[in-house]
Amino acid sequence: MGSIISPLQTRVSWDLMLTERALKLLSLLRVTQNTNLKRLGSEFDGGYFLPSDFINCKGVISGGIGNNNDFELELGTLGKKILQFDPSIETPPHSHPNLVFDKSALGGSGISLIETTHQYEARFGEALIDGILKLDIEGSEWDILAEYSDRKCQDKLCRAFFIVVVELHFLTSIYKDDFWRKVDFALEALLRFYDIVSIYGNNCREIVQIGGVPVVDVVEVTLVRKSSNPEESALLSNIQSPRNIQERSPVYLSWPTFYRLEAE
Repeated sequence: MGSIISPLQTRVSWDLMLTERALKLLSLLRVTQNTNLKRLGSEFDGGYFLPSDFINCKGVISGGIGNNNDFELELGTLGKKILQFDPSIETPPHSHPNLVFDKSALGGSGISLIETTHQYEARFGEALIDGILKLDIEGSEWDILAEYSDRKCQDKLCRAFFIVVVELHFLTSIYKDDFWRKVDFALEALLRFYDIVSIYGNNCREIVQIGGVPVVDVVEVTLVRKSSNPEESALLSNIQSPRNIQERSPVYLSWPTFYRLEAE
């Protein structure tokens, strides 16, 4: 039996303008700094990679909890103070003295990222410096990440967050001009200040060819603030590919390889 091609795949597959767009996305979403990683949280969904020196971070802003805050709980047991946000639940699954919950949305018409740093200081009595930002907010991350383009707050945001862990949603919708502009703007802003140390595809969603380039709809990315002399390598790739959904195969990515094949 032949494979089924959806209308979406047919519509976006062979447009040369979309090829350039997809290739730029892949050029942005690639590992640019080598570091040792540790996975915290659940074995499947609810787990995230952090650089091993995360232990030096004291505070955390976490957007998006749902029915799993194992990641936040593990950080809390390690002594990190965490401010959690999620408008879709009444209370997180796990509680801990170091975990505080706010039933508010981030991005869009909700709370801005810079406001979360003010709330953190008000709740815990200390400024958030060299902390961790985790975002799994179902598409609102693009509004939040775009705040790094604001000259009035970008310095404070960079001081507040040494590590950024973000789930990027709806990447297969970059064929829509307005959405692509939002994605491009947000990533360009963020990557001025951070290097990617881990990226892998979430197997909860589909892979679509856009302009002949395979694009995963949801990817999970870990970034660290740029240093003055980072260890970089164009040959880095993901050696680990976790499964968010246990019953499905993992998504194996080699973003730089995709880009080199098209460019040659």
